[in-house]
Amino acid sequence: MFCAGWEVVDRKPGVVIFGALALALRAAAILRYRIDSDEPQHLHIAWMWSRGLIGYRDFYDNHTPLFHILMAPLLGTAGQSTQVFLIGRLAMLPIAIASLAVLYWIARRLYGTSIAAWSVIAAAVLPPVLLKSIEFRNDNLWVLGCLAALAFVVAGPLTPRRAAIVGVLLAVSLMTSIKTVFFAAALAIAIVTIDGITMPIVLAAAAGFLIPIAALIGWFASHGAMHDLLWCVVEVNRKLPVSAMRRGAGIALAALIVIAVVRFLRTRTYRRETAIAAATIIMFMGCVEGLSPLISPRDMLPGFWIAAIFGVAMLAQRPLILRAAVASLMLLACTDGELLRVPDPYPQQLVAEALTVTSPSEPVLDLKGETVFRNRPSYIALEPVGRNALARGMVRETFIDDVIARRCHVVTRDAPFFPRATRAFLNEHFIDVGELRVAGAFVNRDGAFAIAVPGSYAEVGSDGSVIARGRWYERGVYHSDRASLVLWEPAVARGFLPESMRRRVPSIASR
Repeated sequence: MFCAGWEVVDRKPGVVIFGALALALRAAAILRYRIDSDEPQHLHIAWMWSRGLIGYRDFYDNHTPLFHILMAPLLGTAGQSTQVFLIGRLAMLPIAIASLAVLYWIARRLYGTSIAAWSVIAAAVLPPVLLKSIEFRNDNLWVLGCLAALAFVVAGPLTPRRAAIVGVLLAVSLMTSIKTVFFAAALAIAIVTIDGITMPIVLAAAAGFLIPIAALIGWFASHGAMHDLLWCVVEVNRKLPVSAMRRGAGIALAALIVIAVVRFLRTRTYRRETAIAAATIIMFMGCVEGLSPLISPRDMLPGFWIAAIFGVAMLAQRPLILRAAVASLMLLACTDGELLRVPDPYPQQLVAEALTVTSPSEPVLDLKGETVFRNRPSYIALEPVGRNALARGMVRETFIDDVIARRCHVVTRDAPFFPRATRAFLNEHFIDVGELRVAGAFVNRDGAFAIAVPGSYAEVGSDGSVIARGRWYERGVYHSDRASLVLWEPAVARGFLPESMRRRVPSIASR
């Protein structure tokens, strides 16, 4: 499909130099790229699995479960470390290496070893690939499954055994990300268009696909979580808002792309393996663009990986331009990832403070698991899919009741993603003590103050001195003649006070 003169690419010095630069760039990205808000969410879910809880039944998650189940042992042995983000990113390295190895195999099958080597380097530094593949997220395992399935297809004409393996790999991908639906559909259309269809191949692929899926469904059913699995993974994701115009235009776009690719393949003669790879990626990205309710670079990651092969192939006869293009990708990754800037320390500070101010048994209300190692008092999480479920009335808004009933005395900082009533309640009854807010109240001039969450509180004077400790307050309005602030006592004992009073923290914490 593209030029076959890849022999003109100088394999040795260029590959070594650019390969070393790609490794250095990845190391810099692991350490310097900002923590994406999805990373603590995935870490939190894996940690919940590690504690013996059953996903969907015991806690909310809108992803399919395989990635988190596989990562649960890692989070179980992490020891509630404040370096959990680095640990999680390092755990992505084997997946990235495996994905690059599969990409090399595909590229070598299509174009030979030289283009394969440069394809690996180009993919490794392509900004969407680099910056997402270092993050702790299920998309990385999903990409590996998709690439592996494509590799078995381009290995040669499908046999029943190879078709069964492809089915298993697609099932693994689906158990990692529901976005596999788009990739599997594109791959199937490409295979049927180019290879035709035979019943033994169909039956083998179906068996390979259905056996792992059936095992997963059976396991959740045996633990009383089947309904919860379907609700979280299918129903909640299905109800993401898409306007009628956007849906109609998207369906039309996806259909046109599929029809155009199929007609193009039927009127031209190309090498089978190259045609299947190119057709799969074009149709996959077209289907995502047209049919997915959420569209972002990470939703098209398998397409970017394979596109690197074809990009290198088109520049193979122009070595200087190829090297300049790869160098440009490296610079673009640096600028897009802002790797020269000091990253925001908030995610790490939040985890560290949550571990310090609360014990393992004390819940923390955050948006979607940012504190990683603490339970949330409410079931639903406030990521986009969960917020949509709340807005549609698919789940009741119970945050205020849950905070009170579960004795949740610590919440994260204010954010517009909290529902309006919940946000007002938290702003009224919780005090900023750093990156967190703690249950308590400033005392009014008339001595009155309101407590919303029952618990043990400390009375603090205007100078930060502790006037009284360990006083139990139920929910209600109280009076104090001496206190300036009434704050959840364990936070005071652990040295957490509002900024204006922190000069007294060492003496308070040491008592």
